[in-house]
Amino acid sequence: MEERGLNERDLAAEMDIAYSYLNRLLRGKRGLGVHAIAGFLRAGLQWEDIFTVVDDVNDMP
Repeated sequence: MEERGLNERDLAAEMDIAYSYLNRLLRGKRGLGVHAIAGFLRAGLQWEDIFTVVDDVNDMP
């Protein structure tokens, strides 16, 4: 977000979602659903910006 010069409100607007929803997503209070994933992609983020691919579940952060 910061790399693109966006704050959370700007990102929420680009994602076409409510700021409060984005805030809960980023704080881990809401699960990542299809609507949020679509919003991140609509905002120009790449798949790799949203997800971390791991070979083993035990290697997850």
